[in-house]
Amino acid sequence: MSTHHSNEDLGQLLETLRSTVRKNVALSPAEPVIGTGTGAAGMIEVTAVTGGQIERISLDPRAMRVPSETLAEELRDAVNEALRSLQTSTTAKAAPPIDPNALTAQLEKLQETSVRQMSGFIEAIALAQNRLSARRDESR
Repeated sequence: MSTHHSNEDLGQLLETLRSTVRKNVALSPAEPVIGTGTGAAGMIEVTAVTGGQIERISLDPRAMRVPSETLAEELRDAVNEALRSLQTSTTAKAAPPIDPNALTAQLEKLQETSVRQMSGFIEAIALAQNRLSARRDESR
């Protein structure tokens, strides 16, 4: 394998990585984020989790005495409150945004450094091989 070919392979690998990162920069919270909402004077409790999913709805038995139309409105309001709370919590816990241009610049620097280092390693190996070949030839 020639030095030129190895450098091209490494350069291509890092370029592919840089391109992939550029296309797929996304963050997700490390731990689930929770939002809560209540309704009907605390007789309804709703918990929403990451992804906008409702994880739990708790109804106090007294809530069953509330007219169904009122209960439905209170439930809707509690769910909406939980989702708003989730959105606020998600925003507060989100990691700072990644600047794709800064990340790309760092990857370009990594690529340049890696290619230089790989060239140095390959040259050192080639030099060692030449020395070993020369010693073998001298000993014959």
